[in-house]
Amino acid sequence: MALFITLWTYGCDDSSDHTAICGNATLEDNETCDTSNLNGKSCQDLGFTGGTLACKSGCLGFDTQNCTGGSVKCGNGTLEDMEICDSTELPISSCQALGFDSGTLSCRSDCLAYETSSCKGEVGQYGFMYKKPLEREIMCDSGMGELEKREYDDLDTICHFEHNGLSAYVYFQAIPYQCEYWAAICGTMAWISVDNKVSSLPGASYDYGGNHHNDSFEFRYNDINYKF
Repeated sequence: MALFITLWTYGCDDSSDHTAICGNATLEDNETCDTSNLNGKSCQDLGFTGGTLACKSGCLGFDTQNCTGGSVKCGNGTLEDMEICDSTELPISSCQALGFDSGTLSCRSDCLAYETSSCKGEVGQYGFMYKKPLEREIMCDSGMGELEKREYDDLDTICHFEHNGLSAYVYFQAIPYQCEYWAAICGTMAWISVDNKVSSLPGASYDYGGNHHNDSFEFRYNDINYKF
């Protein structure tokens, strides 16, 4: 049986320099931190009581493994703060519920996205394994203490970009799981296809930005950070 899905395919906006060099201790473009340059942040700034803050290898987030006294801990099986899942605690419980055909769903090691490497779906153009975008109901905080159930669609998008001789396609899936002031907060899974060879892009993120004319997508590939 054929699976028909709707995917947006477009060219990434590369009209300006969207790259940053991670590892030079200088904050550039979309970097959160860079090696020892933590942008003045500490474990305490992130809600912990102590410990030593570090920068993740991709420079797109902080490493809080050595922070102490915090209430949020990935791997304890309890959903806390901005976690999408935690260990066996899976609000979306199956590959099928994400839009795939079959397989076993798990939680990514950072608790910020689902691990779908064991999910199965239709392998199509550019070598990507596609899923069917679904509509999801989530409770939304208006910012005035009121909760309202709202419907948001998964965003499954293919983007083509060229940079310094690299020509590639990126497929990202943004799954809405929370919202603030009616703006969706999404967990992101992404893959890149170069010469039809596909590899995952851990740490990729999608920001709805309030509307789809102000949204952005970030990922890291070959030690370069990209933001479109």
